[in-house]
Amino acid sequence: MGCFMLVAVLLCGSALAYIARNEIEAINRYQAEARLHYAAKSCMEQAVSILEAQKDSDALNKCNERRYLLERQFSDKINVVVNAREKDGAIILMSRAEQKELWGVEAYKAVYGYMKKEGEYYVWAGWFDQDG
Repeated sequence: MGCFMLVAVLLCGSALAYIARNEIEAINRYQAEARLHYAAKSCMEQAVSILEAQKDSDALNKCNERRYLLERQFSDKINVVVNAREKDGAIILMSRAEQKELWGVEAYKAVYGYMKKEGEYYVWAGWFDQDG
């Protein structure tokens, strides 16, 4: 009877350790994804402020003259690039944050936004999903 109880306690302890380890990994993945998401949004807002300060033709030229409108490297190996293109009188922006070799693969998060023309300037119009 004593051996049975010992085995049962060891199995329960192993199960609890396994569950705790999985929870810690899930928390770490969530934190890394949130970090990528906020890095992408932060750089998007920087790019928007650059475009909002320029007249419409200058803003469009800025979008077309470079491969990336904005590129940032963060200290913890997160790289963010912001692309912009003109479509139907608006500027569509995509900000992509990526971190290489996170859990053995490349992790990334992309956010999308658009600017519309008001008068001689483009102004921030909001975020949107890739699908819509």
